[in-house]
Amino acid sequence: MPMDPNILEVDRYGVSFHQYTTFFKKGFVEPVIELNLTVRRNEITTIVGASGSGKSLLAHGIMGILPENAREKGSIVYQGQPLDRKRIQSLLPGEIVLIPQSINYLDPLMTVGRQIKSLVRKGDPDAVLETTFQRYGLKPEVAGMYPFQISGGMARRVLIATAVVQNPTLIIADEPTPGLDEDLVAEALEQLIRLKEDGCSILMITHDLQAAKKVSDKIVVFKDGRSTCEIPRDIFDDAGKIADCSQYAADLFKALPENDFVDLPARPPAEVSHELEARGLSFSYYGGRRILDSFDFSLNSGEVVGLRGGSGRGKSTFAKLLSGYLNPTSGAIMIDGNPVPRSGFNPIQLIYQHPEKSLDPRWRMRTCLEEAGEVSEEIRRVIGINTIWLNRLPHEISGGEQQRFCIARILQPEVKFLIADEMTAMFDAITQAEIWAVTAEYARAHSIGLLIISHDPSLLNRLCDRIVYI
Repeated sequence: MPMDPNILEVDRYGVSFHQYTTFFKKGFVEPVIELNLTVRRNEITTIVGASGSGKSLLAHGIMGILPENAREKGSIVYQGQPLDRKRIQSLLPGEIVLIPQSINYLDPLMTVGRQIKSLVRKGDPDAVLETTFQRYGLKPEVAGMYPFQISGGMARRVLIATAVVQNPTLIIADEPTPGLDEDLVAEALEQLIRLKEDGCSILMITHDLQAAKKVSDKIVVFKDGRSTCEIPRDIFDDAGKIADCSQYAADLFKALPENDFVDLPARPPAEVSHELEARGLSFSYYGGRRILDSFDFSLNSGEVVGLRGGSGRGKSTFAKLLSGYLNPTSGAIMIDGNPVPRSGFNPIQLIYQHPEKSLDPRWRMRTCLEEAGEVSEEIRRVIGINTIWLNRLPHEISGGEQQRFCIARILQPEVKFLIADEMTAMFDAITQAEIWAVTAEYARAHSIGLLIISHDPSLLNRLCDRIVYI
């Protein structure tokens, strides 16, 4: 018999959660209503769509790692057989692998090298590790580091490496490129193409429309828990042809920073009320290699400044130093010529790239939101927080929905400076534009200095008064 051309088939798949809708009443919420797609052998199928449309839940459903309170409907068929829990347990180790969206999947108590070598199925683990590090531009000393000692971009490359060394048949790549600079994005996408050429099938989930265009054989659009259409790659950046298939997909392209996006109003002429300075700032972990070396920086009230640099150059470390999460090895951080207070409320606040790092997994989202103080209804509304999310736990909402809470709770009257570290990496293009418009205009209106850390030159050029390179 000829081999089935489809390696994975998803038919009318839905996910609901049985949970408390109030303190005393349980009910069902249904974030995934009906998804349909196929992944052909030796092809790359890509899912794009709004934050919270069910992309990551589908990935977790395929892997069999949904929470216990999840209920599934429809079917997922792998290699011609239903992919139920019994079938998943019978698969060869590493046959289907997930490159997860969150870098928290890395074991915080195990060095990077040990984690990768523990997953090697064929060949000498040390030789495979060396080859993999060379392939992904990771220096040999990274093998002895723990996840908290490496940058977000480096952690993303490690996640990709942990999947590749298992020689999988099917890879599910959930947002494989956020936090990587342009060169590393190109390298990661090239690796996906090579894996396809080597016989691997890939289901990629991404908000990066340009990445989808470069590597996909076909693109499936998700919206509001449903799959709305399937678009061939060759028309994916043709606005007219896309609009005939999906107006939502066309709107995604229009919202990109290099297209319509948003334009900030001009910086109002006003006296500088506060100045943030970093003087000769250096940092190294426990006497190891220096991450920052005598870095100088300044930011004024109401100013929007961009920070660019390659992955691993210390951008996120610098953000943690400014906001008090790390102490510098040497140098000083000053506001208006005075040292930043190390106790009490810090007027320099950080919005992380990965929102799950900022949320207690045991708390309802209402508690997470109000941890730092009351958040006004106006802020909730403009940031797009749905009231039905307030009683959910962090794992019961999407990464993009989590990030809305992290942004909203930061917008407090006491904040003088705001650091946004790749904060919209979890969002689709439309939501990204909306969130930046609100955040940047809020900073302007309240004379807050805003530091934007991003690898996207189009984004920084549209939003920033000036750009600093690290």
